[in-house]
Amino acid sequence: MGGIVTEAPDIDNIQRNIERARQNYADAMNALRNLAPSTVKLETVIEAADEFGSEHALRLLKENHTRFGWSSSLDSSTADRLDEALATLMERTQRLDELFAERENFLCAADPTRLRRYCIDARECVIDPISNTVTFMDDPKRAYRLQEVKTEDSVVLDAHRDQRRLGDRQDPDRENEPKF
Repeated sequence: MGGIVTEAPDIDNIQRNIERARQNYADAMNALRNLAPSTVKLETVIEAADEFGSEHALRLLKENHTRFGWSSSLDSSTADRLDEALATLMERTQRLDELFAERENFLCAADPTRLRRYCIDARECVIDPISNTVTFMDDPKRAYRLQEVKTEDSVVLDAHRDQRRLGDRQDPDRENEPKF
């Protein structure tokens, strides 16, 4: 067949890499926990770093150290260590995401009925679009309902759709046109 050679993926090797990446993630998470006092809302610091970058999260923390529960302003040494720890955690989160995507691309192609698995906080999960739930594989009996997220873009898009529907009802010449 035209000299095309496709190799079967080494799923076992990918899974071993996922397990190593999970351990690396746990190590980075522990390093971050060791830097932050117990009063710090670490999940919000991580969320800010994940969404906007570690530099942005650190800048927010420097601007208002109480924003995330830090009791005093950061000295430059702690800020540098925190920046490095956050950046490391973000890199390791990205690596886990890449490995999961690589594995799932092969497994979902082999079985189109398979629900794609994702990685959230180093935990494997499936998102079921029919039931609108996320289930973590380490706690499969418990499913969490997904909450609708309204972004500025989605609000504008919804308003445009509503306007278009209203316009369609008011124009009798358009009643035979296809509606998308």
